[in-house]
Amino acid sequence: MSENSAYRDISLLKHQLPANVFEKQPTRDLLGVKRPISEPSLPNILAELREMQRLRIEDKSLIDDLRRQNDRLKSMLLRYNRALQKYLDLL
Repeated sequence: MSENSAYRDISLLKHQLPANVFEKQPTRDLLGVKRPISEPSLPNILAELREMQRLRIEDKSLIDDLRRQNDRLKSMLLRYNRALQKYLDLL
C-alpha cells in the first residue's frame, strides 16, 4: 500500500473514527479494548480500521445467516399451519 493511498483511506474514513482518535489514549484502542497502546500512528490506525471492517463483515454474514434461518422457519410454520388447518377441516 502506498503512503498516498493510506492517507486517502484515512481521509475517506475519518468520519467513522471517534473524535478523540488522535489524542493520547494509553489504555484503550479504537475498539474500546483495554490494552496499552502508544500514540496513534498511521499503521496503528489502519490496523484498527481493518479490524473494524473485518468485524463488520462478520456481523453482516451473521445477519444474513439469521435472515435465512428466519425465512426457513417462517415457511415451515406456514406449512404446519396449512397441514393443521386441513386436519381440522376434516374433523
